[in-house]
Amino acid sequence: EGRLPDRLTIPVLGCTLLMMLIVGDLTAIAAAATGAAGAALLKLAASAAIGWGDVKLVPTLALVLAHDHAVAEGVLL
Repeated sequence: EGRLPDRLTIPVLGCTLLMMLIVGDLTAIAAAATGAAGAALLKLAASAAIGWGDVKLVPTLALVLAHDHAVAEGVLL
């Protein structure tokens, strides 16, 4: 439905990923990859449970949460 368009999610992910590379937070980068894979698998397994916009947003959220050591809180919320 275009609620989370590529022109928003892709640049935000790119900038966030670049910042994590600059500060050297490899744990956050691994969390983003894991989150993206999990969201994509969920989308493929249960298409109605999550939209593609959510799948595109998960890596950015995982980067930020892992960098702040708040993954557990983010998953619970």
